Amino acid sequence: MTTIILIVIIVIAIINYLIIRTIKVEIESIKKDSLIINENKEKETACNIQGMISSMHDSLLYEIQKLDEKFDDIKQEMNPNEELSNDKLYEEAKKLVLESRKASASFLQRKLRIGYARATRIIDMLEEEKIISPADEMEPRKVLK
Repeated sequence: MTTIILIVIIVIAIINYLIIRTIKVEIESIKKDSLIINENKEKETACNIQGMISSMHDSLLYEIQKLDEKFDDIKQEMNPNEELSNDKLYEEAKKLVLESRKASASFLQRKLRIGYARATRIIDMLEEEKIISPADEMEPRKVLK
């Protein structure tokens, strides 16, 4: 039963993802055309429409990015045994931790804009590779390399 619910959630997420991708392409097409309306009378209207389209475009790009992150989190939860090194953000996270000398799930969430589950899996993998120290309740993790 749980598997069926999970499959339905994934299908809904994929459909939403595809719809938003399609809308993004259409909005970019409209934005490129710039909706030039009669220069004299309706110049102000054209600017307003362009502003609205630009605002919609930015908003849709943000929503698409959030959906991408959610989709990646769902995919990771469906395959928990899948090697994290296949995670497209793993190398970026590793580099970030080594450069900043900071390692925490919340730090990775903020910097990479990912969910908690994904961030903790990356932290666990970094610990397994001995890049960071094990968790200690009293002190933050140390970057070992």
